[in-house]
Amino acid sequence: MNAKHFTDIEHTWATWTFAELLSVDTETTGLSPHHDRIVEIGAVRCQLGGARSVHCNQRFNPRRPIPPKVTAINGISDKDVAQSPAIGAWLPTQFELIDFARPRRLWIGNNADYDHSMIAAEMTRDVVGLRHWSPMWLDVKVLLKAIDGAARFDRGYRMAMMLPRFGLDYQGRAHSAVVDCHANLDLLEAMVRQYPKQLPSPAAALALQAHWLDTSG
Repeated sequence: MNAKHFTDIEHTWATWTFAELLSVDTETTGLSPHHDRIVEIGAVRCQLGGARSVHCNQRFNPRRPIPPKVTAINGISDKDVAQSPAIGAWLPTQFELIDFARPRRLWIGNNADYDHSMIAAEMTRDVVGLRHWSPMWLDVKVLLKAIDGAARFDRGYRMAMMLPRFGLDYQGRAHSAVVDCHANLDLLEAMVRQYPKQLPSPAAALALQAHWLDTSG
């Protein structure tokens, strides 16, 4: 992501209302994009406040055991994905995820740099000819930290803390990629309603996120 992108999108995303959003989340076998694999991808498409459509809700066989401690978190076991496709057979068909012709779509995530690194690693392994993949992907934590004036490494912004702050109750709901996609969008919509003046523009938030990723904090 570079300064030219921010300039190009400033007038298109003059307000959040007009942004084309794709909320994306992954479930994985672990935390390393080099050694772990994705077992589930969810993506929900919408414009802010409008109707949502599930673009994908797909599980994958990682071709390796899912650690029990991971199953305890996301509820996905080896048995659950035994008949699922390999991600390498699925990704090349997902033009909406890999198409560079839609540069103005804003991807929404939570811990977005992690999800980006996991999907990018799978892309590099399995999509022929694709070695650089970088959608404009914004972390909901960046937005709330910007509103609060928080520091880059402020740890008080876990999803379990952000959602209740806006009266959003996800307790008891199944933990899955698509559920987390909806949580990201619910949180974004709540921030737009509650902080219409403090909320940075998409371009400003992307610039801040890029700065945080490029520095040690």
